[in-house]
Amino acid sequence: MRDTWEISAAALRFETSQWPGLLEKALQRISRDLGLASSGSLRAELHNLLVYGPGQFFATHQDSEKHDNMIGTLVITLPSEFTGGEFIVSHQGEEIESRGSENRLGFMAFYADCAHEVRPVKQGYRVVLTYNLLMPTHIKTPEPSSETVTALTRAITAFWQTPATNRWGSGRPAQTPDRLVYLLDHEYTQASLSWKRLKGADATRVGALRKIADTLDAEIFLALADIQETWTTEDDYPGYSDWGYHYYEDHDETGGRNTSDSDPALGELIDDQIELRHWITPDGSLADIQDAHVDDAELCYTLATKDCTPFESEYEGYTGNAGSTIDRWYHRAAVIMWPRTRGFAVRAHKAPGWAIEQIATALRENQNDQARQWVAALLPYWPEAARRQTTPFHNDSTFDAKNSLLDPTMQVAANINNPSTAEQLLDPFMLTDLHPTSAPWFARLLEHYGPDWCQERLRRWRQNARYPSLQEKQSWLANTIFPLTQAMTRTGFDSARPMLASLLQDCWASFRTDFDHIQGYEPIWREQDDMAEPAAAVLALLEASSLARQLQLEQEIIEALQSSAWPFSLALGVLHAAASRKSESRKRLSGVHKHCMNVLAARLQQPARKPDDWSMDPPRGCDPTLAVFLRNPTQRRLEWPLAKPGRQIIHQFIDAHELPVTHETRRTGRPFTLVLEKTSKLFKHEANERSRWKTEVSWLHQAENNFSQDQMG
Repeated sequence: MRDTWEISAAALRFETSQWPGLLEKALQRISRDLGLASSGSLRAELHNLLVYGPGQFFATHQDSEKHDNMIGTLVITLPSEFTGGEFIVSHQGEEIESRGSENRLGFMAFYADCAHEVRPVKQGYRVVLTYNLLMPTHIKTPEPSSETVTALTRAITAFWQTPATNRWGSGRPAQTPDRLVYLLDHEYTQASLSWKRLKGADATRVGALRKIADTLDAEIFLALADIQETWTTEDDYPGYSDWGYHYYEDHDETGGRNTSDSDPALGELIDDQIELRHWITPDGSLADIQDAHVDDAELCYTLATKDCTPFESEYEGYTGNAGSTIDRWYHRAAVIMWPRTRGFAVRAHKAPGWAIEQIATALRENQNDQARQWVAALLPYWPEAARRQTTPFHNDSTFDAKNSLLDPTMQVAANINNPSTAEQLLDPFMLTDLHPTSAPWFARLLEHYGPDWCQERLRRWRQNARYPSLQEKQSWLANTIFPLTQAMTRTGFDSARPMLASLLQDCWASFRTDFDHIQGYEPIWREQDDMAEPAAAVLALLEASSLARQLQLEQEIIEALQSSAWPFSLALGVLHAAASRKSESRKRLSGVHKHCMNVLAARLQQPARKPDDWSMDPPRGCDPTLAVFLRNPTQRRLEWPLAKPGRQIIHQFIDAHELPVTHETRRTGRPFTLVLEKTSKLFKHEANERSRWKTEVSWLHQAENNFSQDQMG
């Protein structure tokens, strides 16, 4: 934000003939001071004239690069008498201040990534000319000395040959770095990042690295580096509120800069992430490389990221469970190098999806030897890389088959015609990595390697389960198990049926275990909740069992739906799902339809709750004292002296089950008293339930023909 008067360049005219020569002489010195290689190449384009009167200012900001070849800004302060209005330029922790002069010109030039501000003018007027500093794209890169190149060549060779342990002590064996990732000092944008327009010392260092890349036959790239670091902080500080939101203090009354730090003192580094993007090849073209991960062992720098100026910070104060931390985000750039002979392996380690696609293409083009060489280079990195890029399954509307790593891997495994290699490629995955699009490729694996080999893969995938959420597992069942069963049954392999039967039995057992488990932790109003997700999973299992001719499993599922151990709303949800999809399983659900009709009829025959009946069934695992209180039809309030650990358990239990009971602590006496009181939500819930039951009965009558075996037969 700024408050100043502006006159555009178009309205300005210089009548003295001395001005161009004066400006050219200044540009020659600026070119040297900024570390540019060739004097005379830097141009200044007039942008505007700014006049700051009393109280006017320009808040801290960075200039936008208004042209493709703009590298910075030149500010010329014209002689005038004023107080205040200090001009402050800062970069990576260093700061320069200019106050102007009554009788001399002042020159200040800086790169576009430098933050700068003008403090409020107190008296008089501050008048400045601003110029865009432009550098032609053909500027010559500074030549490094031969001694520098020789020393760096030895250092980089040793760097690639020396195993480096993980900074966090992961316990993994030490490995040599894949690449050299050298962070540059200056900040660049996508428009300004270019081999020929590097700033200051970056240009000299990168020039040396390019010579070394030629010497070592290494591939070399430029890229933008987006960095996030999370640090502990030594103590709280005044730049943030207790809740972690930014606020900013005013400057002191003397007009000097406020000396309080913009960030708290950093403690220990907790975590960091570096994402490389916008890769540029040595000829200036964009490289088709995607990389979202940089290992600690690959990283080198002259200027540490913590000493740079972040473009954003977010502070989180002490929470009670953890100390105060700060997240800081930075825009940097990097040079990336690796030996050309290891190019495929290096890229494969960082981008396994890209590597698999390259191998698949080679196999399609009958370049089998090349494909086998690439697979051999990929396998040492494959288990970790494949697990890092697997795609969690949510539902068929959010899953993007293009991001699935398993499908192209199955394609390669089927076409590689080597069961041992195919096994190594597929073993890192887990069962929920299979998607509907995977089914045809799994059928190909059946054809190539047989059911025993495929059954072993399924067993390994089940063992590899990395704790997917219940919703993910149910979504996977609902959307994958039936098309996968279809693909398997279409192979014509009768010997595949035992494998399919084992898979379906395992999926059903897993679903039952999960569903039984959550029944003890769900609210007592579970039947009001949306059962669409688990119902769709059960229906898919039922349809798959029928298709695979697993009649015993099919009957077991139907009996479970009619069991009193599970909420009948799951059975209702299965009926709704079957009716909406016109499922072939409808005729086998006639017993479930009848069961739901009987349950609802029995519930509606029960008299409505009396106005003075405050009883409710306690959830599973309820504390005995709480259970007695909940069952009591006349007792609304319980005052329960209870020590803190016991109170915490009751608080959590009531909240977890959403009981219609308030729970507060009266902090008198020893121990304190937990006061429980039943609320009118109990009656409101029952009235809503009875209304819903009537609606469901009406729907069941209308849908009766859909589930009649006579009608379906």
